[in-house]
Amino acid sequence: MKLVIKEKHFSLRDTLTVQDEKGKTVYEIKSKLVSLGNKVMIYDKEQQEAASIEENKFGFAPKYTIYQQGEKIAVIKKGKNLIGSDYTIDKLDWKITGNVEKEDFHIKKGLSTIASFKKKLISMGDAFVLDVDQKKDVLTALAIIVAIKSIEENAEENKQ
Repeated sequence: MKLVIKEKHFSLRDTLTVQDEKGKTVYEIKSKLVSLGNKVMIYDKEQQEAASIEENKFGFAPKYTIYQQGEKIAVIKKGKNLIGSDYTIDKLDWKITGNVEKEDFHIKKGLSTIASFKKKLISMGDAFVLDVDQKKDVLTALAIIVAIKSIEENAEENKQ
């Protein structure tokens, strides 16, 4: 299943629209600042909260916790390795491969690709394509992408 995430630029400070291949809105992503970090919500087409991603400000490495229906399903952490950024996904047996900074990467479980994410080259404003292999993984993969983009956005803000 292919999803297109559209915005003038991929900033989680704004509302992002997630559309299916037919151009129908299937999710909206909205963020809000809470006292101890950022919180990003993913709403379904009925405007019901489908998932939330919460920043954990404690500790040295940036990390975000993903919840679905109030249940913690994953924790995304950013570390460093010699080649570049390294992301871990706790609670799921998934990993990130590819180039996160260039917005071209994959979510994998073992040798199988769960999803791929890349910037759409020709579009009005920024558009990103999330291609998920199985429908049951769509929301979780989308939440992981949002968590990674949140970590990257925070890193850019901290550089300034």
